Amino acid sequence: MPDPGKCQATVYPDDPSTTGVTDPYAKTNTGLSIPSECKALIPTYLNKVILFPVFTPATGTGAGGKYYIKGYAAFLLLGYSFPGAEGGDLTGLGGSNRGVRGKFVEWVADPSLYGGGGYSGGGADLPPHLVK
Repeated sequence: MPDPGKCQATVYPDDPSTTGVTDPYAKTNTGLSIPSECKALIPTYLNKVILFPVFTPATGTGAGGKYYIKGYAAFLLLGYSFPGAEGGDLTGLGGSNRGVRGKFVEWVADPSLYGGGGYSGGGADLPPHLVK
């Protein structure tokens, strides 16, 4: 879930319920709605490279959802369409087609996951998926 009153979410360093595995995660609401705090901010990200979390399958539903973060991808945001908020290049978006439009620029990893020396290549195979 977003932090109350802010357009941000806390990423927790590890889920204590999954012993023996380091798995950063964010609590979230799994619906399509954008928090009101974010509606004015999102247009300022159009045509800019932003970091999107890349996650393994989510667990839970609604306000009890968790997304386990695998890494981050640099993404050039060209357009978006969500209930009550849309802007930019809407090619392929709108109506019942909700989501973001843009280009993945590169894979970005958290240096703390690689011994503090930064990330030097390799990593997870992250095939693209359509998220609806």
